[in-house]
Amino acid sequence: MPPRNKTKTEDGTTPAPRRPTRAKTVKVAQTKSEESDPDSDPPPLKKGTTAVARHTGHQNVRGRRGGLADMPNMPLDVLIEIFGFLSPHDLLSLARTSRDFRAFLMSRAKSLAFWKAARQQIEGLPDIPAPLSEPAYANLLFFNHCHVWLSEGHRKPSGNMVPVDTLLQCMQERYSWQGVKDATIEEKKQFIEDRKAFVAERKKVAERLEIWEKSVKAQQDATKEAIREDRFTAVLDKLREEGWGEELDKMEQREQNRLHNIPAVCRPNKLTERGWCNMRTQVIEFMEQIRSQRLHAESDAIIKTRLGCLKKALYSYTQAEMLQSKDRIVYAKLADCAMIPEIRAVLEDTSQDVSAEQTIAQLIGMFPALVVRWNEERKSELATIIVKVLGNSDAAGVADPLNLALAHFMCRGCSGTCLRFPAILGHPCFRTRLERSRDRFQDAIIFALAHYSANLTIADTASHCMYEENMRKSMMFVREVIEACGCDPDSVTFAEMETCEGRLRCLLCAQVSQQTLFTWQSAIEHTVGTPGHHYVREPDICKITGEL
Repeated sequence: MPPRNKTKTEDGTTPAPRRPTRAKTVKVAQTKSEESDPDSDPPPLKKGTTAVARHTGHQNVRGRRGGLADMPNMPLDVLIEIFGFLSPHDLLSLARTSRDFRAFLMSRAKSLAFWKAARQQIEGLPDIPAPLSEPAYANLLFFNHCHVWLSEGHRKPSGNMVPVDTLLQCMQERYSWQGVKDATIEEKKQFIEDRKAFVAERKKVAERLEIWEKSVKAQQDATKEAIREDRFTAVLDKLREEGWGEELDKMEQREQNRLHNIPAVCRPNKLTERGWCNMRTQVIEFMEQIRSQRLHAESDAIIKTRLGCLKKALYSYTQAEMLQSKDRIVYAKLADCAMIPEIRAVLEDTSQDVSAEQTIAQLIGMFPALVVRWNEERKSELATIIVKVLGNSDAAGVADPLNLALAHFMCRGCSGTCLRFPAILGHPCFRTRLERSRDRFQDAIIFALAHYSANLTIADTASHCMYEENMRKSMMFVREVIEACGCDPDSVTFAEMETCEGRLRCLLCAQVSQQTLFTWQSAIEHTVGTPGHHYVREPDICKITGEL
């Protein structure tokens, strides 16, 4: 884009650049002030001034900008009184503002007393090194000018605490011997000793200044930490005013440290209303997260305690059932019972504070009906699988397919173990491990079961012993055995087969010198357990007749 043509006056000269208006200057100053300190409160409204007038840029500024320009014209006694309250840093900064101040403050005869008084105000500051003047010492301590690389950005005092021209001269004499190149050997040796003493003295001064600098930094850090603690206390007071007092009282030290370390909270600035408004949303979100975590932890602790009651109740109920009859086996494990809706409601209930004995008694009273229902649900699931595997055969239409002698489940993970209902409910391959999910109750149950070293598995009809291919293979072997006994596989029940007294033998495994006899169930175990050489069309199981 070509530059704009400058307008010229009638005499051909370019007019002076236009000076910004007072309103624009005030607006820019306010914007910079707000950006530099986001926590600072806006200046209060003056009487008769509205909030709209503040942001329009037409505010009347009392006094005149740059009023300190008249400071050199102040009476000397007033200036002396002002200088008495300034630090060395302030004096040096003031000396760099104008020629008049520089001429006055750099004069030993006029300002030496001010410099000494300003330096004595700093606690613990080492005495001034011999080669340095008061202004040079102030420049070394309080300004970020490196005396080695002659650049900005360094604050640590250097061992070469001499003015720049002296430093360069010393370095040149030290390394190039320009000052003593024509001297005698003794003079050169003496020069070396002098330079060693010079460097040793500078190192001592540097060590003293480093100790002082560390003490000043520690004091500044302590001051900032005190301001942070005051700000954190003010944030806690604000939270208590908004109703978070109970949550703050229940917070652990680790959670308080997390709240303290929020960037908006740990600033070394005094908390203002504007600063609280800026950080309020972030702090409230943190408190809501802490409250949610606390409630979850309390709920998990209750579930953990009541799961122990459930474990005792289940043990008592199982022992009572086995004492009544050896066939009354409770196959439901601790995890199975915990996932039953009615028992889950008891474990999750936090509305009333009940004792462990009351919880155990309540659970024992619920077990008989719930365990029977759990068994019936598992039985229905297994019956559905059996009917699906039987397909269009006549056995699929019976009322209770699990009563058929054909209803066997083969587990390929246990060397071809053949199982029936209800024994399959206690088989480990029929169960699956509880996994973490979005259900917090299930996660709490997993951690609680791990605490009690309990079984983390529940009954699962989708386990690998329920595969249809395995089921079809096992039923093929079972059907062959039942037919060898002279019964109809599609109608004979397990109880009827138990009355069969015939014995069977395997034609493929029989030998002339030795033959093994099987009952109908042991024959099933034999064929299922060694299926490799039983895949033949002819029957390999036959019933024993009068002669072998």
